[in-house]
Amino acid sequence: MTATLFLVTGAVTAARFAFPGVLAAPPLLMQSPGRQALVTVPAVVALGIPDERIFGAKGALALYLVPAAIGEALGHV
Repeated sequence: MTATLFLVTGAVTAARFAFPGVLAAPPLLMQSPGRQALVTVPAVVALGIPDERIFGAKGALALYLVPAAIGEALGHV
């Protein structure tokens, strides 16, 4: 699960640089501004591996997506 999150987040963010304005990805998967990816993508690995060991794949995925979804929802209020 951690590897998948790393690859998906990294690939979607990289695609954003290759195709600016064309890629309509959910903000949960795309880092904006792009320099944020320099912290977030490696942090997925650094924190995802221990989280996955402690909480399992579903728990670690929830720890990634739920706070991000709440942040996005509050950002649009």
